[in-house]
Amino acid sequence: MIMHHSPPGIQCAIKALRPDVAGIEFAETGYRRWIATDTRTLQVHRWKSFFSAYAGITSLIKAGHVLAVGIAQIKSDSFREYHVTLSTALDPCGAARALSNALQKNLAWASGAGFGPGRTFAAAASGYTSGQLVPKNLQTAAYVQAALYARARYMRRF
Repeated sequence: MIMHHSPPGIQCAIKALRPDVAGIEFAETGYRRWIATDTRTLQVHRWKSFFSAYAGITSLIKAGHVLAVGIAQIKSDSFREYHVTLSTALDPCGAARALSNALQKNLAWASGAGFGPGRTFAAAASGYTSGQLVPKNLQTAAYVQAALYARARYMRRF
C-alpha cells in the first residue's frame, strides 16, 4: 500500500489553498490515489494502478453505484458540478484543482456566514464532506479534526 506523506498533485492546487487541500485530501484518503468509496455501503475499493481503478470504478458506476473517487473523494454524481471526469478525479492534479475550486467557494460561504479566523477552514471542510458548515454528527466532527491536523502538519513541513 502506498501512503504518501506529501500530497501528490499539490502543486496543481491554488497556491494559497495548498495547506487546506492537503488537509482535506489527508482526511479523505491519507493521500491514496486509486481509491473509491461506495457512498451507500461505505465499502472502500482500492486498486494498484490508474487503469485498474478506472476500469473498476467504471464498472461500479455502470452497475448503479455512487462512489467517492480518488484522492479528494469527489462523488461520481457530482462530477458535472465539479467540472471533472473520472480521469480527472483519479488524477492527483485534477483532483487538487477541483478541490481548490470547491474550497474557494466553501471558504467564502463560511466567511460570509460569520466564521472568523481559525474557524473558517473547519467550516469549509465540514461543508466539503457534509454540505453543512457545522458538523451535525461525530463522524463529520472527527473528519474536520483530521483535516485540521493534516493542514497544520502540512504548514509546518512546507
